[in-house]
Amino acid sequence: MGLIRKTMSVGTLGMVSFRSKKERLARAERRQRIAEEMLAEEHTARTAAEARVGRAERRAERASAKTARHSGRRRRRSRRAGASKPLSEVLADAERATRPSRKRARRSVEHARKAAVSAGEAAAPHVEALANRATEAAKHITSS
Repeated sequence: MGLIRKTMSVGTLGMVSFRSKKERLARAERRQRIAEEMLAEEHTARTAAEARVGRAERRAERASAKTARHSGRRRRRSRRAGASKPLSEVLADAERATRPSRKRARRSVEHARKAAVSAGEAAAPHVEALANRATEAAKHITSS
């Protein structure tokens, strides 16, 4: 800042602006750049969280398919061995075997969803506020 402008601002009790138009514009552009960087970071975090959700959902699908394959094998083996285990018991055994993996997969999906939502919710208001302030400052400076 210039010494003359500062002296004028103090001497006129603030009637003359403390900062020059060029300096105000530079500050507004800096704030806008920071807001854009924060928006990009939020977008990256959201994308990563969505990718984690997708991976967790695929793990859940694979676990479900694996359980279906295993229950089919058990039925075939029990028939071959001549076991008289009813189908309902075989299905109940398969259900018990899949419960832990389904539970873990569901937990992973929920955790990833929460992470994606919280990252977006935490960053969005700050980014929007900074972007709006920077835009308003730029408009105000260019109209002056």
